[in-house]
Amino acid sequence: MPSRRRHFPTVLLVVALLLAACKSSTREAPASPPPAQSPSPTVTGPPPNPLKSVKQGGTYWAVYVVVTNRPDEPETKLAESLLKSLHISRYSEGQIRCDRGAAEALGVPENSYTVAVYFKSQADAEAFSAALAPTGEGVAQVRTFCAD
Repeated sequence: MPSRRRHFPTVLLVVALLLAACKSSTREAPASPPPAQSPSPTVTGPPPNPLKSVKQGGTYWAVYVVVTNRPDEPETKLAESLLKSLHISRYSEGQIRCDRGAAEALGVPENSYTVAVYFKSQADAEAFSAALAPTGEGVAQVRTFCAD
């Protein structure tokens, strides 16, 4: 199973870039462009609107922003900060087993902990996931069972 920790530096970079972009600055632009860096995620417009709520036993498309072993891992807080910076206040935190089909689709253990955003259509979920690239963990069609 691939390590989920590989995303921590990328998620941290995304959060830092988004927070820096939100601050106004009166500094002058640098005289020369900064050195080339590896590609970082960008959001080229407003992300698709995630669902505001999901129902018990409903079928949805979920975008897994992060998948970790435990809820207290730093990646979880970074994923929450990223979603808040995108003005997404409705997301799910919990064990992946609450979303039937997700563990299999993502190839992770059933006791994994996730931060996820749900969409009605696959197209919206894929568009949102692409906007998170390369930080997102994946997209899966799921049936929710812990929505009460």
